[in-house]
Amino acid sequence: MSHPAQSHGGTLKVESPTAAPPGSDLLEQVQDIVRRTRLLDIRLTHWSGDVQFTVQNEPKQLRIDPGTPEYRISDDSISCRFRHIVELLNDDQNVCATVESHHVASFALEPGRDISEDAVSMWVDHNVFFMVYPYLREAVQAMTTRLSLEPVVLGTLLRDEGRPSGVSILTSGT
Repeated sequence: MSHPAQSHGGTLKVESPTAAPPGSDLLEQVQDIVRRTRLLDIRLTHWSGDVQFTVQNEPKQLRIDPGTPEYRISDDSISCRFRHIVELLNDDQNVCATVESHHVASFALEPGRDISEDAVSMWVDHNVFFMVYPYLREAVQAMTTRLSLEPVVLGTLLRDEGRPSGVSILTSGT
C-alpha cells in the first residue's frame, strides 16, 4: 500500500530546560528509522524528455514539480518513489522542453518498534529526498544534453527548502 508523504517542516521550541520539545517523540521515531535502515539501491525507473517543436532560444528559467513522494513498508524493507517533472521556460514563460524522471530508493529495515506514518513521511521528506536529489540533477543534465539543449545543472538543496538554491544553464562558452 502506498502512502503520500507530507511535509512536517518547522521549528521546535523548548518551553523549559526540563520539558521535551513538542514533537520530540516524532523526532525520536525518525532517528529510530535512520538507525534501522540501510540504503540498498537508488534506481531510475522512468526517464523522458520532450522538446516543444524547435527551441528558438535556449531556456531561461525552469519550473520543478516535485510531485508527492510515495512509500511502501514491509517487515524488512522500505521503498520510496519520487516523481519529478522539470519544465524549461523561454523568455515568454512558455514551456519549451520537459524532463520527467522517477526514482525509487530501497532500504533494508531492521526489526524494531512500529513506525508511524508521520515519522516515515518526515524521514522521506528530510532524509531520503536528499539522497535521491543528485540522481535527479544527473537526469536533468543528461536529458537536456540529449535533447540538444544546453545542459541544465540544478543547484544544491538547502534544508527545509523544496527547490534548488540555483540553476545553471551551461553554454558552450562556459
